[in-house]
Amino acid sequence: MEQIQTTCNSLTSSTDLETLDNLVSQFAASEAQLVQLTSACGDLVGVTDSVEVVKTIQGKVTDLAGQIAGTRKRLFDTRTKVQAIFDEHQCNKVRKLELLLERH
Repeated sequence: MEQIQTTCNSLTSSTDLETLDNLVSQFAASEAQLVQLTSACGDLVGVTDSVEVVKTIQGKVTDLAGQIAGTRKRLFDTRTKVQAIFDEHQCNKVRKLELLLERH
């Protein structure tokens, strides 16, 4: 920057002015790239925030999947108990019928 200011203070020819114009153009191009980079950084922050939201949702889904697995196990256990009670009841009915038939 100091060199540019020195150049600006000692301009004596059109060549110096062209050189300075070229530097201004290069600076403008660099500034435009900086704006793009800033925008990209903003996009990355948005993606990062989205990733955090996805991680939170993924954690909730994992918790829910665990609850569902627990419910499935309880349901299976309950069905097994009910089946055993039903089978015992059926056996009792058959046994009762056999006993009634033996008496006659």
